[in-house]
Amino acid sequence: MLACAFGAQAQTESYPFDPADLDANGWLWFDTAEKIEKYVGVSEDGKLDPDGKVFQMITTESASNVKPPFNKTFASDTITGFANDKFIDLLKKGAIVLNGASDNGNKHDGGALLINLPSCKKMHMFLSCNASVWVYLSGTNDAEADTSAYNVVYKPSKSEMWLGGPIFINPLFSGLNNPFEWTSLETLNDEGASEFTLASTKPVYTLLQSASTTPIYVHGIKVVTEGTTGINDITADAISFDGKNISLNAAAEINVYNLSGALVASEYASSMNLSNLTKGVYMVKVGNATQKVVIK
Repeated sequence: MLACAFGAQAQTESYPFDPADLDANGWLWFDTAEKIEKYVGVSEDGKLDPDGKVFQMITTESASNVKPPFNKTFASDTITGFANDKFIDLLKKGAIVLNGASDNGNKHDGGALLINLPSCKKMHMFLSCNASVWVYLSGTNDAEADTSAYNVVYKPSKSEMWLGGPIFINPLFSGLNNPFEWTSLETLNDEGASEFTLASTKPVYTLLQSASTTPIYVHGIKVVTEGTTGINDITADAISFDGKNISLNAAAEINVYNLSGALVASEYASSMNLSNLTKGVYMVKVGNATQKVVIK
């Protein structure tokens, strides 16, 4: 089984970004004017341009012809986000800001952001807000689709009280959890109500829209795309292991398999701690290179 796991053609795993713009763990932060200029653009008509930039804001002051249901969106490398006291070391500067909606949780007519990806294997976002956050997330593989036809993969969940009481709408995160790392967006499927997910080997177009009355700050994003041609430039001698940590000379997708060929750990990074795995022999695969490691 292990031979089968590594005998197939290697898939490329990369970002739709310049590696020089990413941190060691593969995050793109909107913390410089240069990165905002390179990756962030404007949707003038509220629709996605498949030939446009990775991030397309709906709307900004320059897109004055766009009317509700979209509120304005803007990007700044100097604006500071929010952090609870216990997470103050995670406070971020620079963000795409989605301005507020008309009603918490119920109306997703706030600022919106389109994300234009060639494919999607993994997606995470880093957000903050000075209050609780409600958002809608949707997507499509049809570049011509109107945003109203996108498939919803995440929306605020609701729970009714007994005897026909008020409905409580659960936020994505509260102001006490600022900032918030929203992980594994590619797996969301509207709590099983949709067959569509953002995970895709072909182009996928995503819409993030605020359903909060207070602005939401999108500080950064981590995306892994995938294809079926080419291989990474990592060689076996570039993979080092000290008994606990895998180390590479550059950030890449690290996959760890047990001897049955099952994937037990995966991360895009320049290093990965394996101390949480049980003792035994594992195979580490990075690009087209593999190396055996022993955890004692």
